[in-house]
Amino acid sequence: MRDKNAKIMKSLPAFLDMKILNFKELSSLFLCLILSGKEMVTMKLAEALLERKSIKEQIAALRERAFKDARVQEGDLPAERPEDLMAEIEKLTRRLETLVVAINRTNLQAKLPDGPTLMEAIVHRDMLKLRQKLVTDLVDAAAPDRDSWRITRSEVKFQPTIDVARWRREADALAKAYRELDTAIQAVNWTTELNE
Repeated sequence: MRDKNAKIMKSLPAFLDMKILNFKELSSLFLCLILSGKEMVTMKLAEALLERKSIKEQIAALRERAFKDARVQEGDLPAERPEDLMAEIEKLTRRLETLVVAINRTNLQAKLPDGPTLMEAIVHRDMLKLRQKLVTDLVDAAAPDRDSWRITRSEVKFQPTIDVARWRREADALAKAYRELDTAIQAVNWTTELNE
C-alpha cells in the first residue's frame, strides 16, 4: 500500500493534468494527502476496551511498586526509584485519558442493531445488573440457607414476607436479559471502529 501511495504521490501532477483519476486512485490519493506518508492504523472498540483494562492494570502494578519503595530503611536503597515509576504512570494516564475519550465518543455514536446507542445499552445493562443483584439479595434475606436455620424451642421462628419463588424467577429473568444485552454489546464492540 505504501509503495502504491508513493507512486501516486509522485505522479500527482500528471494525474491532475490528465484528469484520469478513477475512484480507487482518487481514494488512495486522498488517503496519502491526509496521512502524509503515515500508515493508517484502525482499532476496534473492543481492542480499545482491552487496552484500557491493560493500562489500568499496569497503573495499579506500578502504583504498588512505587508505594513499596517510597520508604526504605535508613542506609538501604529502593529496588526501583519511585520517581521513575511515577513518570511511567504519568505516560500511561495520558494514554488512558485519550483512550477513554475515544471510547466514550464511540459509545455515543455507535448503535446496536435494534436502535439504542452503545452508551444507552451500557447504562441499561448496568441497571439490569443492579436490579438483578437487588432482587437476589432480597431473596437471600427472605430465605436464608437452610443450614443457618437451627431452630430450638426457645428461638423465634421467621418466615418470608415475599413470594420467594416469584422473586427468584424475576432474578433469573433479569440475569438472562443482562446476558443477552451484554452479548449484543460485545458484538458491536468487535465490529465498530474506534472514533479517535
